[in-house]
Amino acid sequence: MVILFWILMTLCEIGLAVYCFVRKKRARLEARILCLVQAAAIALYYLLAPRSMDFQWFFSLVYMAGLVLFGGFGLVKYLRKKDEAPFKKGKVIGRALLKSFLWLFVMIPLMIFPPYREPATSGAYKTIESKVYTWTDESRTETLDESGDKRNVTVTFYYTDEAEGKCPLVIFSHGAFGFEKSNYSSYAELVSNGYVVCSISHTYHAFFTEEADGTTKIVNSQFIQDAVDLSNGKMDLDADKKYATEKEWMNVRLGDANFVLDTIIKEAADGSDAFFQKLDLDHIGYFGHSMGGATAEAMGRQREEIDAVVVLDGTFLGEYNGVSNGKETYGDEEYPKPILNMMSEIHGEANVPGYVNHDVMANAKIGKNVVIKGTAHMNFTDLPLFSPALSNMLGTGERDSRECIEIVNSSVREWFDCYLKEDGRRTPSIKSEY
Repeated sequence: MVILFWILMTLCEIGLAVYCFVRKKRARLEARILCLVQAAAIALYYLLAPRSMDFQWFFSLVYMAGLVLFGGFGLVKYLRKKDEAPFKKGKVIGRALLKSFLWLFVMIPLMIFPPYREPATSGAYKTIESKVYTWTDESRTETLDESGDKRNVTVTFYYTDEAEGKCPLVIFSHGAFGFEKSNYSSYAELVSNGYVVCSISHTYHAFFTEEADGTTKIVNSQFIQDAVDLSNGKMDLDADKKYATEKEWMNVRLGDANFVLDTIIKEAADGSDAFFQKLDLDHIGYFGHSMGGATAEAMGRQREEIDAVVVLDGTFLGEYNGVSNGKETYGDEEYPKPILNMMSEIHGEANVPGYVNHDVMANAKIGKNVVIKGTAHMNFTDLPLFSPALSNMLGTGERDSRECIEIVNSSVREWFDCYLKEDGRRTPSIKSEY
């Protein structure tokens, strides 16, 4: 739809130029009327498009205002004095090229982040509120910048005021250079069913983190390079370096996750912030995508407060405990919590003996593997919905993206329903393959 709209607006500019050449006149009146028509077209598109992210419309709405001002004032001036400037081919062509370029420029954000319809939620609660907190961990010095400051961790809570009583808490961790809203539709599905979701922005591991005071911190460049090298297999040639790098990542992630959980428990016990009285801390889940999934899995083993875990297409990096004969090693202890391991097709194929996820799941007290056919890594986030272009660059499968995230969201909610709300009194109705 965005591409079609841009093509129509560009064709209007070309059509006006052709009209000028045929009539051998500047067509000042027609140009001003076209500006007003185009402004009305932007306004209509904005009103009819699904509401998603406001920033994607910024340049288009500014351009719309410019078209209204230029077209409106120009039309008034023309009607007062109907003079025609001399026809010059260069000016006509230049104007057409300039406006065509401007249309491309203002539409780029909408091309990269087209308006989209949020997946429907299944629960009774329809409103979603949010609260942002930035907490400072005085026990850790920031290692991903050179400030020497203590590490800040920003969290966003998603909840509904419609729910009465306490709500189970579910914590989420995003993937490498993801961001805290990467799985917003998953949060919405959980909140609609009476959960509170706490999404952690892992500072400098997130593409960007916006702290509670408005400060923005972007991803650490070395982290990006290392993550890309790992995904491309460059680190596989040096198992010791690969293990040390992954261990460093997990130390940051688990430091954040433990600090957030401890702070939530402390805030709830303190009672000074009424919000934390909404949380049922006797029922806590943790889920995450990619490296966030590794964080969730490790937290399920580390913290007795975590009652259930969901991993979205992530390798269990937290299980590795060393290197032997050029390969990373891990133990065979029973995994103690109900764990749902959702995988893309390629990870499903890798689910063979010797793959850490397979062996951990085989030793899980309660575990379920799920493969979604025709998917790739980013299909387990909302990215294919709000930015198909970026998602295709990072990896999506042939499966319909909306269908995939709906399977993910319903499975996440079903797993937590069974093990947080119902304490495992029934078996989740989740298939092994979709």
